[in-house]
Amino acid sequence: MPVLKNSRHERFARFLAKGLSQRQAYLQAGYETKTDAAADASGARLAAQPAVRARIEELAAAVADRSEITRAWVVEKVRGLALKAEALDQYSVAKACYELLGREVGAFTEHRKLTVRRLADMDDHELEAMLADDELVAADQIEAPEGYTH
Repeated sequence: MPVLKNSRHERFARFLAKGLSQRQAYLQAGYETKTDAAADASGARLAAQPAVRARIEELAAAVADRSEITRAWVVEKVRGLALKAEALDQYSVAKACYELLGREVGAFTEHRKLTVRRLADMDDHELEAMLADDELVAADQIEAPEGYTH
């Protein structure tokens, strides 16, 4: 895949491929936001764009090839460590290895933190980022915990 036409998109992809967080990559690429939350949302949205995502994967593969560390190599090493840990009755180490392997194959679902904020307390950038979020849930779709009163 050729270099992305938008130079900030290209820089963002390169920073992500080097291991920066989406927020760090977004800001290092030259974007400005008023809050970290806005940078997080904008970085996630940019990383989800098909052309940007493909470029990130391409760059990350090149980085991995240069370092001779591949996903398959890491999985095999962690698997070997888990088996050795079990043989030595080091079950907490084995458990940690299996958790890593499970995450790699998508065996577990990640829990997400739910943040509730008043719209009146948000600035324009945060509101725009929130409206662009595909996972936005309306308050009337959320069931209050038992015993909750407002």
